[in-house]
Amino acid sequence: MRRESRKPLGFVWLVGAGPGDASLLTLRAKDCLKRADVVIYDRLVAPSVLSFARPDAELIYAGKEPGGEKTSQAWINETMIAKAKEGKKVVRLKNGDPFVFGRGAEEAEALADAGVPFEIVHGVSSAFAVPAYAGIPLTDRRFASSFAVGVGKSAEDGNDSVDFRNLAQADTVVALMAVGELEKVVAQLMEGGKSPETLAALIEWGATPKQRVTIAQLKDLPSVAHSRNVQPPAVLVVGEVVKFRDKLAWYERKPLFGKRVLLPCFDAENELASDLEELGAEVVRLPVAKSVGSKKLKRRGAQLGAKFNGNGDGELREVFLESGKRWRKFSLLVRNGNGKEVATRLSKWEAKVKEATAFVPRPLPESFLKAVLKEPIHIVAFTSPALVRAFFEAVGHEWAEKILESAQVATTNAQTARFCRQIGIEPSFALKAHTFEGLSIVATR
Repeated sequence: MRRESRKPLGFVWLVGAGPGDASLLTLRAKDCLKRADVVIYDRLVAPSVLSFARPDAELIYAGKEPGGEKTSQAWINETMIAKAKEGKKVVRLKNGDPFVFGRGAEEAEALADAGVPFEIVHGVSSAFAVPAYAGIPLTDRRFASSFAVGVGKSAEDGNDSVDFRNLAQADTVVALMAVGELEKVVAQLMEGGKSPETLAALIEWGATPKQRVTIAQLKDLPSVAHSRNVQPPAVLVVGEVVKFRDKLAWYERKPLFGKRVLLPCFDAENELASDLEELGAEVVRLPVAKSVGSKKLKRRGAQLGAKFNGNGDGELREVFLESGKRWRKFSLLVRNGNGKEVATRLSKWEAKVKEATAFVPRPLPESFLKAVLKEPIHIVAFTSPALVRAFFEAVGHEWAEKILESAQVATTNAQTARFCRQIGIEPSFALKAHTFEGLSIVATR
């Protein structure tokens, strides 16, 4: 009697994505995203974080809209378990930390009951990171030696989770999900002993390009928040430490704060992406091409060799397959030892080369594109003509042109800028390595 083969059981990582800034992802979180076959993500997970997922991974939205549609927790649990039982590696990607005011414990319990192996991958909690991104420390030895954190409103059932009168004695009080119950939270804090003149801050979309901070005395905060139309997600901080905001605000002062940059690239671990993040931008990495080694090239019939500009043999560093369906007929871009790209064809190659890498345009699934491009793009940064071509092929000409209609273009070298102009794209900025401190941004018009 023949036994039916059973699929090996998969695995689930409950991963904290942090509050927004992708540079706050832990190394473990990045590693899990790169390995996952399925990513089930929350509403507040930033596009820049999702861009670390494999483009061929199945991305499943499991958001809960304030006052709108909500993905049921039962459905999320069932989906995690079902995907793992199909033998897949699953990342359940949650904003902040999965065990801090999320429902990570409930999800882990559901996995344990179903016999699905899992791991908790902690993330940076918005309770701590968002005040820091607004220049507000939670403690200071001169003014605050204690802090308390509570949740103003349950994300699901609408019931108050904390009576803030019990937390008011802490020097600093932090409240998550408090916007909808702000008047009640403020009243409870004053009833519990907080002075009505205590400084308070509401930080909207902390650690993202949309960060906005509203400061007022505690007694005035509800009316000020209403006049400024403060919306969730927002973190409330109450205490004397709020006065540090004027001097210590650092995030909004970065030159690219508020800008979301799309970076067509070969690899998510990109030095330019890190430099742009250092300048305050949110960088969405778009893996528009994949590499193919010389052995695979040879199996496909490529004769590896090159001649540059008629000036003799050169060292073949990179090859980019530009167009066509059969590899022998591809038009190629070859980068020589001086970094210059030369258009050539395989039939014209002369000097034999031992090693080469071809970068093949990678059409990206619509689900991946919708996830990483769900927010407006302000700048598209191109580092080579090859990546300009790959961007159009990976995204599709219609979508690419739509992005470029409302975004500025930055290039990193004269050759790329020249190519952009040849195809009707006018660069607005040049990004140049300036000093060890990072990039300089030079306007081109």
